[in-house]
Amino acid sequence: MHNEHAQNDHAQKKPGYLPIIVITVILGFLAWTLLHNFEGKGNMWAGNTSTNEGHEGHEPHDTHDGSMEKKGTGVMVSPTALGTLDTLTGNFVYNTGAIEELSLPDGVKLSVGANSSEAKLIAFLSDAQMAVDSLDKTKGWISLDRLYFETGKSTLTPASQTQLKNIAAILKAYPNVDLKLGGYTDNTGSAEGNLKLSDSRAKSAMASLVAAGTTASRLAAEGYGQEHPIADNATAEGRALNRRIDVRVTKK
Repeated sequence: MHNEHAQNDHAQKKPGYLPIIVITVILGFLAWTLLHNFEGKGNMWAGNTSTNEGHEGHEPHDTHDGSMEKKGTGVMVSPTALGTLDTLTGNFVYNTGAIEELSLPDGVKLSVGANSSEAKLIAFLSDAQMAVDSLDKTKGWISLDRLYFETGKSTLTPASQTQLKNIAAILKAYPNVDLKLGGYTDNTGSAEGNLKLSDSRAKSAMASLVAAGTTASRLAAEGYGQEHPIADNATAEGRALNRRIDVRVTKK
């Protein structure tokens, strides 16, 4: 009896290994979870440092030729990084950079800002490595930075003629190039009215290019209304940026 009691007492004093194993597994799982979450947050933060490339991110809509085309970046730009608002006219004044003299293939020279729309268009046309993307029609759009209209109208202001004449000169120097103009508005007013106004403005800019000597068959124009804004319509600067004409080379 004494021996049996001693054995039972010894068995009761043996440490329990099962609870230790369970605790070890739980602690290991918690450590793995914390490490996984930390790494996941690091990836998330890194992902927020993305860049804005091209006019992409919106659902496609019909074009005049029946194909599908989508327009816009889906990412809002900062007005302060591009220029300032002219509070007198309500127009956005782009910072086009230092004036440079750019030579065209036909010998014509243009004096424009280094960051101007003309400089960007010439850079694209003169670079043989840069081709027109006929599959993704969201790429290659350039906002004209000195094209303005009278409020609520499709009438171009006199100050807009300089840039339009420059674009016409570029098209003359590159006779194989075709261009499409896209018109946009802010979100003030009805969507239907804005679509009509934007289309009228795009066609008005096209008519001015034709008047400056560009063959009409090389041009196309379409209005997209208040869709695909490039800036926040909640601010005066953003609305001014969204009231714009963009161009895209469709043939090079």
